[in-house]
Amino acid sequence: MTFFLPPVNETALTFDNTLNEPTPTCMKHRYPYYLLILALVLNSCLPQIDFQDSIFLPLKTQRFVAIGDGYTAGVANKGWSADPGAGISPEFQRMSYPNLLASAFNPGGESAFRQPLVTGNGGYQQLKSYYPHDCAGVQPLPAIEWVPGQAGGVTVPSLGTVDNLGVPGLRLSDWLATSPPDAANPAFFDALVKPQTHLLGMVSAQEADFFSLWLGMEDLTQYAASGAAFPYRQPVDPNEFAQRIDTLISLILARNPGSRVLVANLPDITLFPYFQHMPHLYQESQECVRIQKNLFIETDQGVRIASPEDLILLPAQKVLGQPVGSEMLGLTAAHPLADSLVLDEMEVIEIKQLLVAYNQAIETGVNARRGRAFIELVDLNRYFGKMANGPVVVDGIQLSRDYLTGDVFSLDGLTLAPRGTAWMVNEFIRAINGFSALGARLSTLNLSDYQGITFP
Repeated sequence: MTFFLPPVNETALTFDNTLNEPTPTCMKHRYPYYLLILALVLNSCLPQIDFQDSIFLPLKTQRFVAIGDGYTAGVANKGWSADPGAGISPEFQRMSYPNLLASAFNPGGESAFRQPLVTGNGGYQQLKSYYPHDCAGVQPLPAIEWVPGQAGGVTVPSLGTVDNLGVPGLRLSDWLATSPPDAANPAFFDALVKPQTHLLGMVSAQEADFFSLWLGMEDLTQYAASGAAFPYRQPVDPNEFAQRIDTLISLILARNPGSRVLVANLPDITLFPYFQHMPHLYQESQECVRIQKNLFIETDQGVRIASPEDLILLPAQKVLGQPVGSEMLGLTAAHPLADSLVLDEMEVIEIKQLLVAYNQAIETGVNARRGRAFIELVDLNRYFGKMANGPVVVDGIQLSRDYLTGDVFSLDGLTLAPRGTAWMVNEFIRAINGFSALGARLSTLNLSDYQGITFP
């Protein structure tokens, strides 16, 4: 598909009126707006103006292919279910980052990006009620309802060529799997991966002139979100990760010489609300007075009191403080919070070390080909890191990593809400705009066009 430069919209041309200089004489005369602009440019009545950020230049591409996992497929509100079909529906797929990115190639027009829209859904979370805090400042639990999936879960229709090759639950460690791994959605795996045998074969079979590659998120999140308690979800060794990412990039470029490739790195998932929302102390309200108590957690080294360096996982809110005989879960050494509901201090360090190693591998794979191939890094680690110390404001909208109210993450605290996805897509757009080999100048998405959390 080739997009052509549209007529310049007069309202898109903006001037800097903050210059502390006298108004040029020619501005005192009344001309039709477009003639005035022409006169200003030709006669240089104003100081030099950079229109770079105001002019749309299309991205000319025949086919855009996105390769990734559930974050590419558009999974959201998946809850804390082990069902690999959770959080998948056509509505969520239409808000996938590749689909939103493709829409920026041709604003206002019909996107040629093809997605394997499912029939049915695998179940999802829905917010029923929410109260910010009680009289003691303690936030009550939100009422989040699980909407069961339809019978048979999701099915991917038999389609021709599709462009979104995101497979929910797919890890880079599964790159030679010929049948759906335990956490990968079988409907997507069978429809997108299995015809080419495995992930490696799927990638090598693609022919396109523009690619995005974002893998590794589910290698980290599946392990960390289960409290690093299940060895079978252990992420792939960093050296193997480096070799596999490098191989995938090589396959794309070898099959598609001259293609343009964006490779995204990984944000620090330990900063996501799934890991940050729950405090390391138990809080309750008694007659409008906040009471805090120590939490007892189970670790590989035994039971101990939680410290600020330990991360209590979001699903713990459903069981913490529940009666266990005459005691309350998590409030005594005899009934600690289970290891699967906690990332203890040492596990947090492990996840962060893996994250650094994975991102070094991704950056190395990109840098090694700069100058020889059209390839660019999308630095999501830096981009998400902007919210590490507080909210950011974009298009007059405040965004943060706060659970429910931050407008970035979905109800599960791990995946992105539509507004968060649009915010992330803008970083892909900035990478495209700075990618000289593309010669494109795309407009960023307006975040007010996309919802955060839908409140009842």
